[in-house]
Amino acid sequence: MKFFRLPLIIVRQFLRDAWVGANSLTIVSMWEVLKLPYRDMISALSAFFCVFMLVLSLVGIGSDFLNSRRLSEWGLLIVQFVGSALVVWVVNSLVRWREQVSPRQFDIEKYRSRQNIRADGRVKQESAPGIEMLVFPYSKSKLVAAAFLVGGVILIGIFLVFDAAGRSNSLSATLLFVAGILTMVMGMSVAPKIRRKMHEGGSPGVIIDGIGISLFPHYSSEITVRWSDVEKIEKIGRFTAVFVQDPEEYLRGSDVYDKWTDRKNLDYFGTPVVVVADLLDVRYDHLHDCIEAQFNKHRWETVNGG
Repeated sequence: MKFFRLPLIIVRQFLRDAWVGANSLTIVSMWEVLKLPYRDMISALSAFFCVFMLVLSLVGIGSDFLNSRRLSEWGLLIVQFVGSALVVWVVNSLVRWREQVSPRQFDIEKYRSRQNIRADGRVKQESAPGIEMLVFPYSKSKLVAAAFLVGGVILIGIFLVFDAAGRSNSLSATLLFVAGILTMVMGMSVAPKIRRKMHEGGSPGVIIDGIGISLFPHYSSEITVRWSDVEKIEKIGRFTAVFVQDPEEYLRGSDVYDKWTDRKNLDYFGTPVVVVADLLDVRYDHLHDCIEAQFNKHRWETVNGG
C-alpha cells in the first residue's frame, strides 16, 4: 500500500491543479487564478491544458476510429501539446515542492543600501545619516526565464501563422492566422522591455526608504509613493496593494499601456499602485513584509512627531 502512496499523492495534486486551472475559464475565477503565486499559477494552467488537450485528442481519436478513418495527427498532437504541458507541470511542481520543503532564509542585510539610486539604476549620492534604504533589484535569472518565455510565445505565434497558411479550411485558417498575429504582437510588445532590463543588469525594481516606495516597473518609468499618502498596505494573492489617499494622482497618462494598467489595477485592487515581485530577486511575501514593516514604522514616527 505504501508503494502506491506517492503516485496517489502526485495524481491528486495534478488533478487539484487542473481543477484550479479549469476555474480560469470564467472571467471572475480567472482573476483569482492570476493572483496566485506564480509557481502555483503555472502548475494550475499547465495541468489544465494537459487534461484539456488529452481529452480533445481522445475525442478526436474516438471519432476517427468510429468512422473508420485514419487516426490522422492526433497521436502527434498528444506528444506535442500534452507531453509539453506535462513536462512543464512536473518541473514546476518539483521546484515548488523544493521551495516549500527547504525555503531560503530571508536576509534583509542583502538589500540594505547607503546610497540613493537614480531611475537608471546608478548611484546618485550618499543617503543621509540614519536613513535606511532597502533596494530590491531585478533577478537576472528570472529575466532570462522571462526572455525565453516571451521568445516561446513569439515562436508559437509564428507557428500558428504558418500553420494557417497550409490549411484548406478558410474559417480555421483565418482563426489560426488571427490568433498567431495576436500572439506575436503580445510577445513583441513585451520583448523590448525585458531586453532593456536585462541590458541594465541588476537594476532596482523596488526601493524603500524614509520618503516612501519607489517602483521601477519593467514596462514604464519610475513611480514614487510617499508614506504620507499611504492609507494601508494589503497583500492580495502574490501582489502587494498600496492604497493611497488620492488614487487619481498616481494614474499615469503618458503611455497608453501604463494608463490601461493603472486603470485595471484600480478596478481590480482598488488602487493603481500595485507591487509585483515576479521578476525581482526576492520572494513576494518577503517583499510584502518589508513594505508593511517600513510603512508601520514611518506611520508610527509620523503620529508621534518623529
